[in-house]
Amino acid sequence: MRHCITMTLAALLVLPAPEARSGAAPPAATAAALQKYSPTTQTLAWMFHYAEAPEPAKTPYAFVTLSKAGSLRDPEQAGVYLGFLAGVLNREGAHADKLLVQLTILPHEDQWILVRALAYSGLSDWKDLMRRLERHIPGRSGMIAAYLDGSSPVLNEIELEDAKPSNWDKMKDLVTFSTPEQPPHKPTFESNSDLLDTLWGFYFATGDVIPIARLVALLPWSKDRESVAKLTIGNMAAYTLAENASRSAALLAMLKAMEKKQPEEVAPVLKEVVRAADTVDTGYLRKQAVASIEELKLRGPNSSRNMAMWGQVGEGALSLGCLGAALTGAGAAIGIPCVVGGALTSAGLKAVAQP
Repeated sequence: MRHCITMTLAALLVLPAPEARSGAAPPAATAAALQKYSPTTQTLAWMFHYAEAPEPAKTPYAFVTLSKAGSLRDPEQAGVYLGFLAGVLNREGAHADKLLVQLTILPHEDQWILVRALAYSGLSDWKDLMRRLERHIPGRSGMIAAYLDGSSPVLNEIELEDAKPSNWDKMKDLVTFSTPEQPPHKPTFESNSDLLDTLWGFYFATGDVIPIARLVALLPWSKDRESVAKLTIGNMAAYTLAENASRSAALLAMLKAMEKKQPEEVAPVLKEVVRAADTVDTGYLRKQAVASIEELKLRGPNSSRNMAMWGQVGEGALSLGCLGAALTGAGAAIGIPCVVGGALTSAGLKAVAQP
């Protein structure tokens, strides 16, 4: 399975080494001769087992395969690929520049993933690499500028939830009858569920504890009774952690080691996740998630038992509603497997909910 990608990329140029940087822009990457493409599902299976046996040379082949399949066009559905590429770049370190230029063979519409993955990679010299990457993909200069000037946050800077206005801000707006100025949009885990998949992709590439720790930090949201978005994302984090840990001894051991170091609002939920993974009883978490969504839908938030907030249910409730399809196999029946390569991502679950 790991050797499923058999395409050929040749004559690709590399960025100049750090010690040989100059003001002159390097020539654009040479177009490669592309031969046979592997199915996307095989490429995903290779990705999900990457941390066990890294094969960075195959990464350009994998992403050309995904591009040809149209899997990179929608950023909201490509979170796992984004996180995976960021993780591969992180592992490559000093060799990340060569890999980046090889990936510039991707068409313009898919080159966004190179910029964001580099910004999310956690490399210490990512800004320098970003400036050099711009010479190869000038059509993405606006996106690059946003990361360089800080208006778009990197992965480890993304907040868990949207900033809420203070009581003073609310009172000031009422007294002055002013319309508050809307700050530039910045992603948060509360408003961007695809970030969960980005964390999973990073983990699949690296086996690192950091993305898992961020997923664990979201677990208290699975008990939230005020926000549909938080309830959905918290349950997604819990269910994907349990399901994947039930299939991976390394991940299960990692979660057990983390149990002893959690704050009181996280510890009981993580304990529940570990037990579900240990006993391979993830169906319990799925049923609990769906039940909590239904309860919130029927009764409204604890702070205001009314139906006024139900315009926001949308995709979140659908995503949790299709958790059943993940376990019953309904996803595979309609051609969109929720579990691919032995790992679960929320993108697969959301796809099942689409009409």
